Amino acid sequence: MRLSVSDDPVDAPIFYRDVPLPFRHVLNNIESIRWRLGEVSSHKPPTLLTGMKVCGNCHSFTADGKTLAMDVDYGSDKGSYVIADTGPETVLRRDNVISWSDYRRDDKEPTFGLLAQISPDGRYVVSTVKDRSVFAAVDELDYSQRFFPVAGILVTYDRQTKQFSPLKGADDRQYVQSNPVWSPDGKTILFARSESYALKGLKDPSSAVVEKDEVTEFFEGGRKFRYDLYRIDFNDGRGGDPTPLPGASGNGVSNYFPRYSPDGRWIVFCQSDTFMLLRPDSTLYIMPSTGGTPRMMRCNFPGKMNSWHSWSPNGRWLVFASKAHGPFTQLWLTHIDAEGNDSPAVLLEHFTAADRAANIPEFVNVRPGQFARIKQEFADYYTHFRIGVGHEQRHEYAKAIEEFRLALSEEPNHVESLYLLASCLARLDREQEAISYARKAVEIAPKSPLVHGLLGGLLCSTGQYGEALAHLEAAHAANTGDVTVANNLAWLLATCPDAAYRDGPRALRLAEWACKATSYKSPPLLDSLAAAYAETGQFDQAVKVTRQAISIVRANPKASTETLESRLTLYLARRPYREPVPR
Repeated sequence: MRLSVSDDPVDAPIFYRDVPLPFRHVLNNIESIRWRLGEVSSHKPPTLLTGMKVCGNCHSFTADGKTLAMDVDYGSDKGSYVIADTGPETVLRRDNVISWSDYRRDDKEPTFGLLAQISPDGRYVVSTVKDRSVFAAVDELDYSQRFFPVAGILVTYDRQTKQFSPLKGADDRQYVQSNPVWSPDGKTILFARSESYALKGLKDPSSAVVEKDEVTEFFEGGRKFRYDLYRIDFNDGRGGDPTPLPGASGNGVSNYFPRYSPDGRWIVFCQSDTFMLLRPDSTLYIMPSTGGTPRMMRCNFPGKMNSWHSWSPNGRWLVFASKAHGPFTQLWLTHIDAEGNDSPAVLLEHFTAADRAANIPEFVNVRPGQFARIKQEFADYYTHFRIGVGHEQRHEYAKAIEEFRLALSEEPNHVESLYLLASCLARLDREQEAISYARKAVEIAPKSPLVHGLLGGLLCSTGQYGEALAHLEAAHAANTGDVTVANNLAWLLATCPDAAYRDGPRALRLAEWACKATSYKSPPLLDSLAAAYAETGQFDQAVKVTRQAISIVRANPKASTETLESRLTLYLARRPYREPVPR
């Protein structure tokens, strides 16, 4: 074995993203993502940004390193994109954000704006818009997502004129045109192209992430999706005629992620049998930027995913990501000489922790201290609301409460935040606090059965039965076809400890209707029906219905029948059930 050392300096630090796995975990823990910047000699690259409450994804820099551009999920707009000047403290503000959705917004087509890139001089950004991708979580650690665009056109944004324009020649809707990259002089754009494909089984077209069962043809079905690389003249935004790049098109495989060398002489790109991101067989190739015969690079680790590559500013080094040592992607460095010959790769072992993956590395043309911290200041009320919803769905009520409070600090009359904040407070037995927020929600949305129903339930739990009944009646009047609302009202009418508010016959009518509407298969609704029977003195029926509910619950080995059993004991003793009087 012969070792040699290059005299070429690695003349810039590497900016990259550091994430836990698997992908589904990251979706639920966006704040755990870290962005780091490190010299190859760094013992541990410092963290520039963490705790961001929105997903930040594809990033790029201008050639001089003075501008950062990044895909972000700002507010409710998946097409958001932030562009900011770098400095010792780089601040991502709301006024730095543009939205790819603003291109022909009246079309009402969702835009996600993935894989955008800023031009070398910083004037333009190019992205795929009106796009649709297979972006699905996979339940395995090694390759925990499947991503590839299947529809979209290229659109540019001019930062001087603040105008969006389709890139003529790369705006043909019969193709997907994606993954654009600028030549160093900004005169040419390379991009990946394939025939577009319509995803017909989507449950929520507005969601960027799809479930595996919505795109089964690309999983169990074995359908392939392959890209060719094309080049097009930019012509100051006017575009031109797209031409396939010889050596990276029409070759029976998928070609993607092209990256120009800083002198414009070479491109390095990926090939795999099919798809795009996170492919086990993704392999790096190098060839002249005008096309030719691609050469497989020596730095590859066969079958271990080699991708996400970036050239150093002096054109002598390439950083890339690979799973050579396991499921957690690591960063590797290879030297490239003047003739495009690369060396075996060297691991940047201090760039990742043992339980996190490093991805999307990019050399940044900055000096130490010039780019030291990123601060985000663009989280809005909807950002906090969306994060709160995620916490609430995972039963992380304390965290959800914090986010809903932040949402309300910016948008005090946001009914959904008020409603969910009250609900989460109630889950933590903080009913009095919850009532105040539920009351405000009712003031803002007096016709909403949801907020009336919530407030009614909270008032019941605190013994305020008269007011509770009024709100439950209002909820039922606003939506007479809602079985949950009918059931809640029936329960109060049948079980209220204050006889002044009980009405057994009406409770029985409501509970009968709700159970019939659900084919007598819902234990909570059957529980209310039994209570109504008991309140009207029909204890044999109450016993029968309660036993039916117990039988249904027992089909689930994780469910408990203790509460129903205790009520059954009451009904067998010919006694109705009464809710305990709150202390």
